[in-house]
Amino acid sequence: PSTAMRMIDRLVAAGMAARGVSAEDRRTSVISLTKGGRRIVGEATERRRQEIARIVEAMPPGQRRHLIDALQAFTEAGGEPTVPDGSQAHANW
Repeated sequence: PSTAMRMIDRLVAAGMAARGVSAEDRRTSVISLTKGGRRIVGEATERRRQEIARIVEAMPPGQRRHLIDALQAFTEAGGEPTVPDGSQAHANW
């Protein structure tokens, strides 16, 4: 817990997260991303998706479909956010 709270302290100081107190239990901290934090997460997610797309494009076309199916199952199982409509530049792999 102390390591996590130090990390949260750094995120709060950087303006990436906000900390509050739960209305139900004042002993419980409520942590949320700020607008800047959400922007950074969005940018990192987009960079990660672009890098994956670059790697997939380098694969032989016959292997791409199996990889894409596996990656989609993996991200769904992990609760990864979906790609907004229109952002799937490589939907025809």
